[in-house]
Amino acid sequence: MRTPALALVLLLPACALSTWDPPPRTAMAPAVAAGSTEPLRFGGLGLASMRRGTEIGRYLWGLDCAGPVGREFWTSGRRLREGATWEDRFYTVMADAGFAVTGGAGRFYEAKAQGRRARYTVSAELKAIRLELCRREDWITGADRGISGYGTVTVDWALYDPEAQRLLHRVTTTGSATTDTGLPEGDIFLIEEAFSTAAEGLAADDGFRAAVAKGFVPPLPDAPPIDVPAVAGPMDPPMDGLPAPPVALIPAGLAPLEVDGPPLFDGFVEDAAGRLAAALVPVGSGHGIVVGAHRHDGGGSVLLVPDAALDGRSAVTVRPAAGVALDGTVERRDARLGLALVRVPARLTALPVRRAPPAVSEAVHLATGGRRRTAPGIVGGLRPDPERGCDVLLADLDGPPPRAGDALLDDAGNLAGLALPGGPALPGADPLAAFVPAGEVLRLLGVSPMRAD
Repeated sequence: MRTPALALVLLLPACALSTWDPPPRTAMAPAVAAGSTEPLRFGGLGLASMRRGTEIGRYLWGLDCAGPVGREFWTSGRRLREGATWEDRFYTVMADAGFAVTGGAGRFYEAKAQGRRARYTVSAELKAIRLELCRREDWITGADRGISGYGTVTVDWALYDPEAQRLLHRVTTTGSATTDTGLPEGDIFLIEEAFSTAAEGLAADDGFRAAVAKGFVPPLPDAPPIDVPAVAGPMDPPMDGLPAPPVALIPAGLAPLEVDGPPLFDGFVEDAAGRLAAALVPVGSGHGIVVGAHRHDGGGSVLLVPDAALDGRSAVTVRPAAGVALDGTVERRDARLGLALVRVPARLTALPVRRAPPAVSEAVHLATGGRRRTAPGIVGGLRPDPERGCDVLLADLDGPPPRAGDALLDDAGNLAGLALPGGPALPGADPLAAFVPAGEVLRLLGVSPMRAD
């Protein structure tokens, strides 16, 4: 048992180490008038800006603070995703402030259906965390009494209009939280509570309030029009309340490949890999995924194939069933993606392609090529990749890193992305794996999908 003298000695380092105070919590702004705002939804919390190894706080000594003490560093953020309450907290704050908002706890399926009704999407990116923590310990028994302390988070908010494909407003807010009582996983509690107060800052922001008000007309951008020497393909409508991808631009000098794909799977499926299995076909030294039927030039099916499986050839053998061998022709290839487009003279079962990328924090599944099994994961962010000319999707996955061309599926079993060659992650994004969204793959390979979702 600790003596009073020892307790006083232990208290001194705590005073020396604690060098900052959380900002005072600001009062909530008055609620907006009921029915005065357009409906909005939460697009998820991104963690891709948090670099592995970044210092996010420290554990201190104190009268009843036990060791180990010292600095705390950011790892993968997996604990923040498991059982996270971000959507519910965002819903509660916005609903209390009078905004029309969809989603929230116990409203998963309702949110799926209402995602199409929401006019605006609000996405959040966690930019910084600062924690001062105490591992509480019972003086007499030495029993663990949880974690107490205080902390702050900085969140970058972005308001999108999916229909117009425009960013309407961006603002950064800081939230803080304190707990004097030790709680199990008290560090996670502080981050979530601070996120709620950061959301209150968003709800009070004048620019945000003006942008979501009914009748608001955003100003036209000042940028001059860009003359793109390419052929424009049809643009998909927004899906699941997410922004639709840009108009598909066919590479200069190439005619668009018009492909009919199956309608998207809807809802949730227990076995996402089972839906992939019928469309996963041996091609060359690897596997390809059938994504649709070619509309012209004799028809046939179109497959996305890792370029490494073709060994540099322009013709390859496709084996859709035992004892069946088809001659496949390489129509297009993109070395930046490590993918090729192969056409075969047969009608094969195709996997629906999700042309809008999954939202941040949305559940996904990695399907490893040829093994027809999946590993669970979650979307961690979406980043532009100027070298490839597209957005790159970052996912936090269980199990080994993906191989080039491995499929990323959403919860319904639709093709959401394909793994990039050259390693599991983009620079500075460790340990997130990098994928090209499936819609971007079709765009870069010059495919003009004809399916109406």
